[in-house]
This record gives sequence, structure tokens and C-alpha cells, in this order.
Amino acid sequence: MKKSLFLSIFVCFLMPLAYSQNIVINEFMATNNTTIGDNYGELEDWIELYNNGSSNVNIGSMYITDNLLSPLTYQIPAGNDSTIIAPGEYLLLWADGDTEQGVLHIDIKLNGGGEQIGLYTSSGNIIDTITYDAQIANVSYGRLPNATGEWVFFGNYSPEQSNGNSHLAASVYAHAFPSSSNHTLGVNIYANLNWTVSTSETWLTINPSTGSNNGAFTVNVIEANSSATERTASISLAGTGIADQTIEIVQLGQQAAPNIVINEFLAENDNNLADNHNEYDDWIELYNPGNTPVDIGGMYLSDDLNDPLKFQVSTLHADSTTIPAKGFLLLWADDDTEQGVLHTNFKLSNGGEEIGLFLNQFTVLDSIMYTEQYADTSYGRLWDGSPAWTLFNMPTPDASNANAIEEETFPEYQMYPNPVADYLFVNITNQGGLLKIFDLSGRLLKTEDIASGLNKVYVGNMPKGILLIGLETDSQKHYQKVVNK
Repeated sequence: MKKSLFLSIFVCFLMPLAYSQNIVINEFMATNNTTIGDNYGELEDWIELYNNGSSNVNIGSMYITDNLLSPLTYQIPAGNDSTIIAPGEYLLLWADGDTEQGVLHIDIKLNGGGEQIGLYTSSGNIIDTITYDAQIANVSYGRLPNATGEWVFFGNYSPEQSNGNSHLAASVYAHAFPSSSNHTLGVNIYANLNWTVSTSETWLTINPSTGSNNGAFTVNVIEANSSATERTASISLAGTGIADQTIEIVQLGQQAAPNIVINEFLAENDNNLADNHNEYDDWIELYNPGNTPVDIGGMYLSDDLNDPLKFQVSTLHADSTTIPAKGFLLLWADDDTEQGVLHTNFKLSNGGEEIGLFLNQFTVLDSIMYTEQYADTSYGRLWDGSPAWTLFNMPTPDASNANAIEEETFPEYQMYPNPVADYLFVNITNQGGLLKIFDLSGRLLKTEDIASGLNKVYVGNMPKGILLIGLETDSQKHYQKVVNK
């Protein structure tokens, strides 16, 4: 009797585990830009589960993860009928991190660059896993045949439906070319059927135009776009018994690049200037050296020159994004875009990195690669818009860098006469240093070693007008303006 009771309990324990093994990860999409929306109309990553057994399975209390080294990342809520998968049926989970939107919204997001998905029982036993490589935007990755086969790309994604017997997908579904000619794009095809590609545009050529199974073709831009506006083309990818797919091609226009520069930035703002939310965040100052206002709406900023389209300035707020002639505009590099149009989606590293301002992905307006920065010390152009950069102990956000230069003094040395005719005398009392002389545009005119004591520097062959004299020692940098007669 006791043996029979134990056996019954053991069987009851194993039955849910046995049934759960019939659940498979059947299809998923890791970069959903334009396909299907969730119950809130949001385009989110999704994972399709399929019940390949003959009994209902409730996935409530199971675990799902995007890291197989951490299998218990997220437990699906129990006690809800919406988590039951009937035999031969499907269930879609939204991998959006928005669990408050419903029981089928899970607290993970998928990485389009490649990662893992794992499904585990409530006791942590493996049900199904997949490790995947880089994905294609708006293309799913699923099993063929349905539930049991190898993993392939599906241009005809099929959430909550059987994966078709035919598959056809391209490695690129949208691409932009510069306005000039003679540019190429290679497109890989993932297929198990015969396929053709075609376009009606004469400024593109495609070679080859047909293929069988996995293959590739090349798009060639043979004609420059002389217009100031972009033009578009559609390439049709077709296969027998499967819906046509479209590859969208854009060729940018020959836009006139405005003269906007990165003028100053602060990568470690401890107590310099607070933003509109009273937070001390990194900032980037842009400068318009021209004589007419420039709206930077539609331009891009990035802290990675290999990712030029990281942050696009809104085109809907010209009153906030227009830089007046000879004026400045401050953007907050705080990764808090919800705080306003002038807040970017990245932060600056005080250990050194890059800042780039782009008109589009092919046109850089200005960029700088910088090294280690210091708290409440900005790095800016020696004169507004000039090529020479220096550290400012007194940052000048949203104002001319000349204000910082005028305020910097060096009590340990004297410089005379001012105005100067032929010779400038520099008397330094503590230590020697390096003297640099710049013109008003920031062009370096002269570099000279300065010893402790009185030094005589010839400036008679330099441009008349204002000169900027900089003295750099082991520990300090200081500047003074003199007038060269």
C-alpha cells in the first residue's frame, strides 16, 4: 500500500515535467521595427512558444531568460488562463521588459546582435534553449519544419502560426547611399527556393538578378543624385509560393553642410551647471560661426564615430534647436531624452572617447577625440570655432570661450609691454614652461621654451592685432591677450 502511494505521488510529480518538455521555442524576432504591435500598439521583441504535445500545458511559474548562465532570470506569473497552451497551439510572449502591461510581457529584452533564449521549468530544469547570432530587422528566426526542424530566417514571419515550408529572407531590408555614384551594397539571401530580385529604377543595377537557395546579389549605384533632396527605390525579392518582400533603398541628396562646430564640452559635471531638472549632467556646446541662424533639427550627435546616427535632434522644436548667428546651443549628454529635446541618449566618458556631429550617416560636420577629463573643467576651442583646443578651469557653457580666457591669470609671471611692437618680455619666477602664441582664429604661430627668469620673445613678424599668449607649465595652463602693433 505504501509503495503504491509513493508511486502515485512520484508519477504526479513527473507528469507536469513530462508535459512541459513538449513546449518549444518555435520562432522569435529580436529587432521589431515595423512589423506587429503588442496589445498596446508597441513594436516590441517577441518570442513564440509552441505546444508539440497532446495535452494542455500552463507555462505559468516557468522561467525564461536571455542568459543561459542565469536560468531563473524571470518567472512567468502563475494562476492565469492566458498562459495555457493547448496541443498544437502557439503563445506569443512580448520581450519588452514591461511586465506591468500584462502576464505575457516578460522582464527581458532580446539583443539583435545575438544572445540566448532559455525556457525552464519552475524547478529550474531545461525545457528548450537557443543561442543565436546577429539578427535582421523585421525578420524572424524560427524552426523549419515547424516545432522540430533547423533554425532559419523568415522574411514571412508567422507569429502564432505554423512556420511555412518555404523560407526567403534578405540580410538587408533598408539601406542608405551617399549622393555620389559608384557605391555598392552586398545582400545575402537565406532561402530554400528559387528567387528573383528586380527594381524599376535606372540609377540602380542588380547582379545577379536570380538565384537558387542561399545566395547573394549586389546593388550598384551608377548615377549621382544631383538634387538637394533624397530619392528612394524599392527592390523586390520574390520566390515561388511565398509573398514578395521589399528592400528600401535611399540615396541622399547633395545637402549643403552648415558650418556648425562642437565648441566646448564638460564630461564630468560635479558642480558646474545644472540642467532644467536641476541635475548636474554632462553637456556639449555647439557654436554657429555664420551670419545666419541654423536649425540643427534632424542632425545627429554621437559618442561613437562608428555609430553616427546614435542620437537625432528632433525636427519638431525649431524654437529650441535653432542656433543664432555667432551664437551657442547647449545639449545635455545625460541619457535622459524624456527630459526634453536637448537631452541626448548617451553620456560622455571622463576617461576619454569621441564626440561627433553629423548631417547624415555619411557627412560629418565636426568631431573630436579626447583623452581624460577633469571634474568641472571643460575642454573647448581656444577661440570660438577655432582649431586649437584647451582645458578651461572656468567653463563657459552657452557663452563665448573668450570669457574663460580673459579670466585666467598667472600671478607668477609678468608679460609686457601691451601693446607690443617687436619684442615681448616674459618674466616667470617659479618654473619654466612652454610659450605658445596664437592669432585670433586660433592658428598656432609660434612655440618657444621659456626658462625661469626674464625671457625676450620676438613677435615683430606676426600679424597685427590681437594675439593670444599661452604659457603651459607642468601643472597649469594660462592665457593672456596682447595687442601687436
